[in-house]
Amino acid sequence: MIDDIALFIQIVKQGGLSNAAESLSLPTATVSRRLQRLEQRLGEQLLNRSAGNAR
Repeated sequence: MIDDIALFIQIVKQGGLSNAAESLSLPTATVSRRLQRLEQRLGEQLLNRSAGNAR
């Protein structure tokens, strides 16, 4: 789980999933799945997700 916490910290520092994925040289989908796994383990949603500019 500690690796997932470090990943979460990177997401926050980088300002989002895509930026964190790029900085870690990981696919965005991998970062997203690992964040979801951490949230499930903790039983809490850690980040608010938006659909970007979707209306």
